[in-house]
Amino acid sequence: MAISSKDLLSKMRELRMLDNELGEYGRKLVFDIITNGIGNLAKTQERGLANIGFSGSLREGGLSARIFKQNDRFLDNLNREVEVDLEFVLLEIPIEHKSCIMDLKDKKGYVNISIDRELLKNCRYLGWKVSDEDLETHLEVITTNDGFLQPYKLKEAALAKLTYNGTNKVVELLIAAALNKKPKDISIEDIKQDVTKSSIGSDFLLKVHKQPFVAVSFDTVLLFRLPWWPSIADQWKERQRNWPSQTAIDNISSVSYIIAKPSRDGKNERETTELRYAFSHVERNLVDMRKPHQSFVYLVFKVMFYKWIKPIDSDRMTSFIAKTIMFWTCEEFPPDHEFWNDDEQSVIEALSYLFKQMLEAFKSENLPYFFLADVNVIESFSELAESKKEELQTKVSSILMNITSFIPYQIENEMKAGNEILNTIKALYKVFEEIKRNDYSRLLRQPELIPDVFEFFMKEVDFDKIKREAKRIQDQIKNEAKRTESRILNETARVESKIRCEAPRIESQIRNEAPRIESQVRNEAARVESQVRHEAGRVVKKLFRKK
Repeated sequence: MAISSKDLLSKMRELRMLDNELGEYGRKLVFDIITNGIGNLAKTQERGLANIGFSGSLREGGLSARIFKQNDRFLDNLNREVEVDLEFVLLEIPIEHKSCIMDLKDKKGYVNISIDRELLKNCRYLGWKVSDEDLETHLEVITTNDGFLQPYKLKEAALAKLTYNGTNKVVELLIAAALNKKPKDISIEDIKQDVTKSSIGSDFLLKVHKQPFVAVSFDTVLLFRLPWWPSIADQWKERQRNWPSQTAIDNISSVSYIIAKPSRDGKNERETTELRYAFSHVERNLVDMRKPHQSFVYLVFKVMFYKWIKPIDSDRMTSFIAKTIMFWTCEEFPPDHEFWNDDEQSVIEALSYLFKQMLEAFKSENLPYFFLADVNVIESFSELAESKKEELQTKVSSILMNITSFIPYQIENEMKAGNEILNTIKALYKVFEEIKRNDYSRLLRQPELIPDVFEFFMKEVDFDKIKREAKRIQDQIKNEAKRTESRILNETARVESKIRCEAPRIESQIRNEAPRIESQVRNEAARVESQVRHEAGRVVKKLFRKK
């Protein structure tokens, strides 16, 4: 029995709701981890936290799409991977230092940055707490002898700061509490932290009852903010387009960024000084301008990409290909165009168009970068074996011949896996929220957790710091007591001196006033005596008249 397009897409709409929740609670949880939880970043860099943001599918949607790729690592053969993309803005390069950014003529979009101590100090303006000693040490480590920034060295230095010993034990404890499991039932394994071409990668595998449950990867990219738009990308601002408006373009292109990411040629050169312009902040703005139905089409497109295209070559077939095709399509067809109508047939036609663009790119071995059209996103495609190229083109052609048959329909297992991940995220988020309110009841609910909870909080306590703080308070009390005693003595002396000075004046005043007061008293006494005599005489006369 043939499945209707309506039934196919109703399943995808259920996935869309799940995807929205995964993104929402995923961001909440990671934000809590960064600002209140694991490691010492929140304690040492409180003001700098404002320069950390989300990117990738956790921010833009489509996080659930990767579940559809097969992965034999897990019992259900689904790709239970959650990727968290974070951006750290290290410093802003003032416009008066614009000359320190040098475009590489032979590599469009790539630059060198000449950096010195004064420029590096600008990281403090963004709130990062860095001592003069650290600045000197880092500057020597991350730059060449002639002062050019080396992205790999920069990321290696950052990795050392972001590595926390014993973090996995803390995570195990919190997850055990969240899932109401015993600590022995939870384990964090296959921990890996390294520097990649574009980011600092931190990966781990969560096991429940010794079975792989979910793999989590944190990809942290380091950025430099520029308070201007690079001229090399003016073509994007000025080219003819149907969407978005020129006003919107101007509003989102007042700044730009440079990412610590070298070119393909320099990816294996640890001493490279190549960095690249990055426009992820504009991408996020464009995603936010889409209508919900456009985002739904993109989710389906991305699901199909992960299920059918990515397995052919996981390294080269990145989701950035799907994202780029979607951006070009949105620019051609504005959100209110009938292309994006909210009906089943329009969705099928939109998906067909997207895959046609993919097939054309694979055939020509060229997919222009959305912001720098001269840059080929799939440049590495030329390195593929001919059999792989043919397989990719054949698969996309097959999808185009009968697109509905390639839209996943029986997705109960994928939905189950996604909901299990979502419920774990929600439960862990709830634990963090309780801890923020100083509510540790969930952690103490299980007797098995109490020793680990006690050990965890004892490790978190910095006794030396407590001693230092106690001594500081004690010294402060002593100093304040001395100051108070001194103020009292000074005030007492002042009052005594004033009394001594006032006593003669008061005594003299009393002597001068005494005769006047004495005369006044005598006069008043005489007046009262006269009044009494008068009143007595009047009474006596009255009595005699009555007789």
